[in-house]
Amino acid sequence: MIRPVTSTSDIPISRPPLAFVLAEIILMISVPVVGWLGFDSLLDSRAGEFVTQPGPDDPGWVVFVEPSPVTVIVETLDDVVTGVALVAQPDEQRAGGAVVLLPGELSIDGAALSSMRATDVAAALGDHLNLSIPNVEVINDARWSQVLGNSTWLIENPDPVPAADGSIVLPVGTVHVGADQAGAFVGRPAVGATAESLVIRRQLLWEALIAAPPESETTLAGLLGALGRGVSRIQLAPTQPTPSGPEIAREEMEALLAQIVPFPAGAEPGGRLRLRVLARSPEIDLAAVAAELGAAGHEIVQIGNAVAFDDGPNEILIPLGVADDRIDGLAAALGSASVLTVDDDAAADLVTVLIGSSD
Repeated sequence: MIRPVTSTSDIPISRPPLAFVLAEIILMISVPVVGWLGFDSLLDSRAGEFVTQPGPDDPGWVVFVEPSPVTVIVETLDDVVTGVALVAQPDEQRAGGAVVLLPGELSIDGAALSSMRATDVAAALGDHLNLSIPNVEVINDARWSQVLGNSTWLIENPDPVPAADGSIVLPVGTVHVGADQAGAFVGRPAVGATAESLVIRRQLLWEALIAAPPESETTLAGLLGALGRGVSRIQLAPTQPTPSGPEIAREEMEALLAQIVPFPAGAEPGGRLRLRVLARSPEIDLAAVAAELGAAGHEIVQIGNAVAFDDGPNEILIPLGVADDRIDGLAAALGSASVLTVDDDAAADLVTVLIGSSD
């Protein structure tokens, strides 16, 4: 016979051993204690605030520096390079920038830009300038159409623009330049005209496009819009005549790049001296120092604060096994600095510059 359960006292209960009960009690007490200890370790004992990652005012703070954006726009007409525009911007957020126009007849290492494949121009130019050029745009008639759409720009044309068959596409005077005429406007000189007249036309179109950027959803239209939202400059690349054609005037071009590319990167890794710049005092204007070293042609990879603010002197720390004849120039740019060799695997190929007292 099955007997009904009439009270809880009738239910068989398996009672745990005493040791298990004691373990449960200890665990209940220890969890809150350990939790508090972990929480307390996150508190700054000096200020009673959560400890966070170091900030710009704290020792040990370090951030990576993005190279200044550089874009090369290769202008082509009938599959021939007619000119190149090098566009430099201060950074990805700030508007404005500079456009440097290079002629198609410019010679690089004995070869004219016009003789190169359009896809090879940026690499050749980057190697020649020792400058990383991550953004490249090749623009032909089809691309002009995508970028400009159906819009036109009113320009005072200084000389007639011929078509391939010699007929005049655009006369002298006030003209409307759109996608159908843009390639010829910047790339085809008038019969008997000098190379300078084509340069003037190129400058006129770039000025017009920056003043009133196209509204298409293209990368180039976005770049033109960014240039138009800030202070921009358009100028010709400094050149010098040679028997093989005009070449870039090296010293003048380096001075120009120092102005328009605040934080350059080398065309190849190690092409420029790669630096980590650390302040030894909270009073150091780190941004100004980094900008000065960038203008001197060095590649700034990181900036930040030393692990301790010790107000020590300027020092250049070179990783063990790294030999570079550019260190003397770096020391000269700092005014005075001690040069030390350190065994620091974490530094890899970075030269650490500690900025402190120059005394």
